[in-house]
Amino acid sequence: MTEEVQPDLVERGHNDVVRAAGTMVGLSIGITIAYVLRVGMDSLPVQSVRFALTILLAWLLYRGHAWARWLMLALAAVAVFIGMGVTQTLFSRGETAEGLVMALLTVGYFIVARTLLWSPGIGPFQAAQRAKVTRAP
Repeated sequence: MTEEVQPDLVERGHNDVVRAAGTMVGLSIGITIAYVLRVGMDSLPVQSVRFALTILLAWLLYRGHAWARWLMLALAAVAVFIGMGVTQTLFSRGETAEGLVMALLTVGYFIVARTLLWSPGIGPFQAAQRAKVTRAP
């Protein structure tokens, strides 16, 4: 039995996937900058690998791999829980500026996780993406 394609849901899913992937890449850039400023250039190779893996995961999410959605969701959820703890620690130490930056990053990860979990269009969009790949010559 074939599913009826709902173009409005596919379009919404496309927008949600692009938004979530772009936000993850943007947050990854922010985390890289924060690490380099806080720890120094010694952390740049590790951060570069993490950034490259984030870009790869975002691309796989866009290409329609369902497992990439759930992996990105899990990573964003873990980042939310870690970010909440780090934010609390920074504020308790009196590092208000750093705490605010970490709080903003944590909110960004929360938005990504919420979008990936509850968007009704991501599934249909990913199915459409997979269908395009199987139809390609």
